[in-house]
Amino acid sequence: MKNEHIPFELIEQIHLWIEKNVTTPDEDYDQPRKEKLAIIQQTINNLRKLSLDTPEDLFAEERALKELLSTPSQEKQIMLAIIEKLQELIKYVKQNIPNKGSTPKRGPKAPPKTLCVTLQTGDTIIENTAVMTFLKTLKHMGLERIAEIPDIRLHGHPVVSRIKNSQGYGLKKVEGFFIETHCSTNKKGDILKQYANLLGLHIQVAVHD
Repeated sequence: MKNEHIPFELIEQIHLWIEKNVTTPDEDYDQPRKEKLAIIQQTINNLRKLSLDTPEDLFAEERALKELLSTPSQEKQIMLAIIEKLQELIKYVKQNIPNKGSTPKRGPKAPPKTLCVTLQTGDTIIENTAVMTFLKTLKHMGLERIAEIPDIRLHGHPVVSRIKNSQGYGLKKVEGFFIETHCSTNKKGDILKQYANLLGLHIQVAVHD
């Protein structure tokens, strides 16, 4: 399977987009309308008990509020559409997974890519695996400082945090910090560059086949 990291990165992008675009739950938007509707309905009932005429404006307002509350907001409609598409995708994937008894033919597995980081001092960090290079470079930058940058995220969670991400993949615990490592080597390199830019560090990051 080629470029197996791409689906994970796309899912991560969808996750981040939803986090940024979902602001306040529908219940918060609807609560003032529900309260107003309850007052109007109570007023109508009180007028009826007193055998008094109910202004048509009250009935019109009641109908309008009921219609608003029964219609999903645009935000909710979009989220429901996303859920539907994801469910279709899950169904498609399940239907097309090879049977357990079958052995799909695979070509030779490509060797893992190498992550190489050159520090401002000229020293080079290049470990046996990209994960180890990634972790060692983050330690060099300062995990305490990095943990104060929550906007660089993987799987909906800061890459470096004192709080464990229950949905994280390939978490590594280093010096009391939980570090997300489940991403492509190229993505690891991009993350290191982002941190370096924000922290004002001059490093060179290279990925070699």
